[in-house]
Amino acid sequence: MIFKDKISLDLGTSSTIVYIRGKGITLQEPSIVAVDDKNQIIAIGDEARRRIGFDENLREIRPLKDGIISDYNMVRQMVEYFLKKSIKNGIFRPDITICTPKSMTDLEKKGIIEAAEISGGTNIRIITEPLAAAMGAGLDIESPYAKLIVDMGGGTTDISVIKSREIIYSLSIKEGGDTLNQDIRNHIKREYNSDISMKSAENIKRRIGSAIICPRVENLEVNVWDLETDEQKRIILQNTEIQKAIEKSLNSLIGAIKEVISGLKDQDRADINNNGIILVGGGALLEGIDRLIAAELGIKTRVVDNPITAIARGTDKIKM
Repeated sequence: MIFKDKISLDLGTSSTIVYIRGKGITLQEPSIVAVDDKNQIIAIGDEARRRIGFDENLREIRPLKDGIISDYNMVRQMVEYFLKKSIKNGIFRPDITICTPKSMTDLEKKGIIEAAEISGGTNIRIITEPLAAAMGAGLDIESPYAKLIVDMGGGTTDISVIKSREIIYSLSIKEGGDTLNQDIRNHIKREYNSDISMKSAENIKRRIGSAIICPRVENLEVNVWDLETDEQKRIILQNTEIQKAIEKSLNSLIGAIKEVISGLKDQDRADINNNGIILVGGGALLEGIDRLIAAELGIKTRVVDNPITAIARGTDKIKM
C-alpha cells in the first residue's frame, strides 16, 4: 500500500489553514502579502505581518477581500507559498484538496490548481466553502433535508442552505469579523477621540466582546493613540459599550439570516426549524452569538467545536 499525505487547504479571507490527515492543523497564517512601492511581493503570511510591523515602506494587501479574489496573481503565489511550506520532500506527491469561496470563477480555479501542482501536489481538487463547512460541522451533506450553515469569516459572513449535496440558497454579507473590529475602532474614535489598530480591536472583541448584554460588567484597560495630543494613553473600556458598538452589524447578520429563511420553500423552512442553525468560522467565537440568533429567530443555534478549523477539517472529509 502506498502511503502519502492528504492535504486540505482552507483559503480564507482573513487566514489560510492547512490540515494534513493524521497530523491535524499544520499551518494557520494570515491571508496577507507585504508589497513594496513597486507592488512586488516581499513576504507572505506570518512573515508579511512581521515585516510590515518593522518596515514602513511595506504595505499590507489581502488578495481575497469580501469573499472574492481582489488580486488573482497574488492569490496564486500565496497558495503556492503556503503549500510549499506544508509539503515535505518525500517519494510520493501528496493529494491536495483546496476549499475556496463559492464566487471563484473556473479560470481562477484553474490557476489555483496550477499553483498547487507547482508546489508538489497531485490529484488536486477544488470544493466550495459551504459544503466543507457542513462536513466540518458533522452534517450529512447527502441528506435530502435542508441544513443552514452560517460561516462567520473575517471579510464576509456566508449564509448557505444545503440539501442533497447542493447549495439551494446562499447569501453573502460584508458583516464579518473585520466589520466588528472596525465597529470597535470607530467607537473608540467617537467616544475617546483616540485610535487603535485593527489587531487591538480584535483583541478587545475577544476579551470583552459579546453579542448579548451581560449581567455582569467587565473592564479592560487598553492602550490607545490620542488623536488630539498625538500621544499614547490608557483608557478603560466596559463590555457593555463594546456590545453596543457591534450591535448594528449583528442586527444586519440577523436580518440576512431571516432573509435566507424567508426565501425557502415551506418544507425547507420546516427542515431548518427542526435541524437548527450551525455556526462556523472565527466570528462564531463571539460570546453569546448563538444565543442571540436563537432568541431573535426562535430556532436552536449551535457553534461547532473548533469553529475556526471546521472548514479545513470538512475539506478533508468530502468525497468527490
